[in-house]
Amino acid sequence: MILFYLHFTSRQELAEVKANQEDTTPKKEFAIPKNLQGAKVLYVNIDSINNNYHAYTELSQEAVGNMQGQYAAYQRKAQDLQNRYATLQDQVNMGTISTEAAAAEEAAINAGMDELKRMETNLAYLESAAQQKNDAISGEIALYFHDYALEKGIDYILMYGTGMPIIYANDSLDVTHDVVIALNEEYDARKAKGVPAPTGKK
Repeated sequence: MILFYLHFTSRQELAEVKANQEDTTPKKEFAIPKNLQGAKVLYVNIDSINNNYHAYTELSQEAVGNMQGQYAAYQRKAQDLQNRYATLQDQVNMGTISTEAAAAEEAAINAGMDELKRMETNLAYLESAAQQKNDAISGEIALYFHDYALEKGIDYILMYGTGMPIIYANDSLDVTHDVVIALNEEYDARKAKGVPAPTGKK
C-alpha cells in the first residue's frame, strides 16, 4: 500500500507530506552576554613560557639529571639479564652446563630481576615527583594569570602554542614576553629568599 501511494502521488503532495513530518521540536535558544562586545582578551604563547620560565627549565634540567643516568643503567641491566637468560637456556638445551651451575645462574638472574624491579620503582618515583613539581608550577602560573587579569581588567587570557586549537592570534595581544619576565623575577626572588611558591589556597 505504501509503495502504491508513493508511485501515484504527485511531487507537490509528497512535498506537503514531508513538510508535515519535519521536526517541530522547539529549538533551545540562549542569550549572548551583553558585555561580549567589550570583552578584553589577551593570549600567551605556552611554548615560550615552557622554554623560558626558569621554574620550568630548572625542573627539566633536574629531571633529566636525575633520570637520565638511572634510566641508562636500567636499560643496561635489563639487556644484561636478557642476554644471561638466553645463554643459560642455550647451555641447558645443549647440556653444556651442570645442574648446580644452572641453578646458581638462575638464582643470580632472579636476584638481578629483583634489583631491576627496584630500579623501575625508583624511576617511577622520580617521574611522579617531577610531575608533581610540574603541576605545582602550572598552578603557580594559573594563580599569576588570575591576579594579572584582575589587575589589568582582562576577561580572558588564552594559551597559544603548538597543537593548540587557536589557529590565529594578533601579535599585538601577545603578552608572553612581559609575563615571562614577571614570572622569572618573582621566581628568582623567592628562590633567593627560600620562600615557597604561592599555592592559591586561601
